[in-house]
Amino acid sequence: MENLLKLLQNFFYASSTPVFIFNHDNKEIARFTSILTPNFPKKYLDSIIDLTAQNANLYVVSENEYFSVIGMDFSKPVKIIIWSNIRTIRSTGFYEDTFPGISLKKLRSLTYLLYYSLFQTQTELQCYEMISDTVFTSSTEIESPLETTRSELDFQTRLSCRKYDVIGDNSWQFG
Repeated sequence: MENLLKLLQNFFYASSTPVFIFNHDNKEIARFTSILTPNFPKKYLDSIIDLTAQNANLYVVSENEYFSVIGMDFSKPVKIIIWSNIRTIRSTGFYEDTFPGISLKKLRSLTYLLYYSLFQTQTELQCYEMISDTVFTSSTEIESPLETTRSELDFQTRLSCRKYDVIGDNSWQFG
């Protein structure tokens, strides 16, 4: 586990992308984040499906928020989560406080790289799009051309995602 923690710490330093480790009971074991990164939402953690050891999934929460999960098995299973979220811990209330996120394509690439670092083999990511009436990030209009381009690229990536409902027990997906 010590080598894993060192690898994830270096991964965070290189990518500046928040990384969380949760045990089989969804209890946080470790985190590598900036000081303004909020806790990973329990609602998202509870919605992780089809994860086994040496498996990886990608989840699209909203236009600006995604996360990927890599399953590992020590004495008991653990989840490694890479989270792209543009909101900070202070962005509630009367003002907007955001920091740059990464694109879905970059999150996918980072997940492939971390997976390969862990298992020395490639994987095929399963991609899911979460459908919910509440999301962690707010929906704000895209103002910069850079974000528009990123959004259009992410839309192309999202076309391959399965959609499922995280509100109820009814799971559904598009082919």
